[in-house]
Amino acid sequence: MMKKIISTMLMVMISLFIAMPANAQLKFGIKGGANLSKGDFSTTKQSVGSLKANNFSGFFIGPMAQINIPIIGLGLDGALFYSHNGTKYTYTTSTTTTNGTNNQNAIEIPIDLRYSLGLGSLLGIFFTAGPSFTFNIGNKDGFTDIANNVVSSKWKNQEVAINLGGGIKMMKHLEIGLNYKMPLTQSATINSTTLLDNGSYKNKTWQLSGAYIF
Repeated sequence: MMKKIISTMLMVMISLFIAMPANAQLKFGIKGGANLSKGDFSTTKQSVGSLKANNFSGFFIGPMAQINIPIIGLGLDGALFYSHNGTKYTYTTSTTTTNGTNNQNAIEIPIDLRYSLGLGSLLGIFFTAGPSFTFNIGNKDGFTDIANNVVSSKWKNQEVAINLGGGIKMMKHLEIGLNYKMPLTQSATINSTTLLDNGSYKNKTWQLSGAYIF
């Protein structure tokens, strides 16, 4: 179902780009902000220990581009981010509690449909939705050799997610936004000597951003 939604979004974006009028506005900028992520573990059958996800704080930054159609308020947003992300976890047994971190360094490419609404010459609001593609560029191995080597994790090479967000634009150049990134594919796999079944997790992320549009 979600793959059909992404395919539909991409077709709409391509159609919108092809149908762009001559007065469409192309602008560039720089965007960065904070990632707040939490892994959603699929491993449920646990014997000796219990694995629980905690919040992880990271960041992202990179160039962006906007194509806006005057009057109707529709457009496209695209960006190329360097993203530092990850998952924190707590592994608990009857006698010990161990905290660990799974760091990820990646290239993130979000491509969003955008609807903007002006509230005056210096203020506006916008809403965005679209797919995001993440490519791991760091070490695939995550929290290995934790709690006597009972838990290990590996990041996937690629990840596909869907973005939903919005924000405000001020003075025609500054934007503050909030985005929710919901993965559609696995973020990482989990292997353990004490979990009855191996599993995976999806890293769900809130992104608070600031951008300057030239």
